[in-house]
Amino acid sequence: MKLYRLTYLLLGLAFIVALGSFATQTARLQATAEKNKENEAERKAKAIQRQAELRSSYLTVDYDEKESNDVNKRALQRQRKLKHNNRPVVSKEPSPKDKEVSSYAHGQFDFPALPVEKSELVVMVDVLQAEAHMSEDKGSVYSEFEVRLLEVFRSPNSKLVAGDLITVERQGGRVKYPSGQEILYRIKNCGMPKLGSRYLLFLNVIPDSDTYRILTGYESSFSGVKPLDIAPQFEAYTGLSESELLAAVRRLLPN
Repeated sequence: MKLYRLTYLLLGLAFIVALGSFATQTARLQATAEKNKENEAERKAKAIQRQAELRSSYLTVDYDEKESNDVNKRALQRQRKLKHNNRPVVSKEPSPKDKEVSSYAHGQFDFPALPVEKSELVVMVDVLQAEAHMSEDKGSVYSEFEVRLLEVFRSPNSKLVAGDLITVERQGGRVKYPSGQEILYRIKNCGMPKLGSRYLLFLNVIPDSDTYRILTGYESSFSGVKPLDIAPQFEAYTGLSESELLAAVRRLLPN
């Protein structure tokens, strides 16, 4: 009889231990699930904030854009506008409810975080001027930036040196219609350089043009490097110092 009692006692203790272990494991799983939810919520909040930052970087232009009073600048701008014709993106008669039109090109960031080999020009710059413009046929909007070269890492033109001014551009902008309605036309996950800021830019020459197209880039500030665009590979350099970023670029340059 005593043996049976001991057996029941041991079984009871084992049950209690197993129940306690199960409760502990359940509590751990619940804590992990709650932590994952918090992390996911934080990730979504950061993603929303980042998209908002990109939207705010786009420049505004009147649908009926006025030409410059400067004769030389007006002639140059007309030439550049013609190169953006035949890209029917901007609505001539938008719906009053329209606020944004975004497009996404498959494989648009199909390159490494530092696309030195994909770029004809790799430079460190200061942004001196920033303007959005309509194409000549008013079918598209694009943004131009006059930048001063601070350092040239790679160039198809050996004459480009620090101190030179060049014009770079990117598709997209905020169009203001005569009615007062504004519509943002943008490439999803693409940002725009900000006036007065400093950037490492990866550029390609636009054929038969005096301007360069932005492939991607990084903004430099005291708080660290921030990618111009949103893609997983760019996050590896987020928060680095400018010197660390440029050192990484130099390691990728041909001898």
